[in-house]
Amino acid sequence: MGGFALRQAKDEGMRLQKMYIVLRQSLVFIMLLWISSVICYTNHSDQAYLQSKHVTDTMNIHLTSSECGSWLDELSADDLEHKK
Repeated sequence: MGGFALRQAKDEGMRLQKMYIVLRQSLVFIMLLWISSVICYTNHSDQAYLQSKHVTDTMNIHLTSSECGSWLDELSADDLEHKK
């Protein structure tokens, strides 16, 4: 009977040790995630987002227009002439 209680206490100690390891790893992961977020968004401004969105929207408008195909054909033809 004495051996069973000792074994049970040992198992309980190992479970607590594993729990602390998991908690510590989770805390370190959350801290790394927080630090990377702070680094990424420290110099972030709304104006930069709006400017890049405007450029993207402008490019999408030009790429979806019917003039784009002929413009690309002219551009590639000019490039071929310059390479000769």
